[in-house]
Amino acid sequence: MQQQINSIVTKTNSLRDPLALEASIERFQTKSAQLAGRREQLRHENLEQKEAVQKEINDALSMIADHKDYIQTKLADLEDYASSRLLTSDIEFTTGPDQL
Repeated sequence: MQQQINSIVTKTNSLRDPLALEASIERFQTKSAQLAGRREQLRHENLEQKEAVQKEINDALSMIADHKDYIQTKLADLEDYASSRLLTSDIEFTTGPDQL
């Protein structure tokens, strides 16, 4: 609240004194330039952080995809093994000693 009062007093005093008005304008322009610079800095930092997070997400998704491929390969190997064991056991049963 006090800051608003000070701002209003400064503005009214500036209207009475043209040099003070020029000083206020210069001060506000300087402050505006500082804020614009800070905004640009924050934008740059946010973009860097966004890129880092996107990279982490992409890396995690890649790891998940690799793991899924590994699981699919192991399941296929297991199915092949189970199929070969069933075929082997069928052959053993059909060619027992009484059929020789």
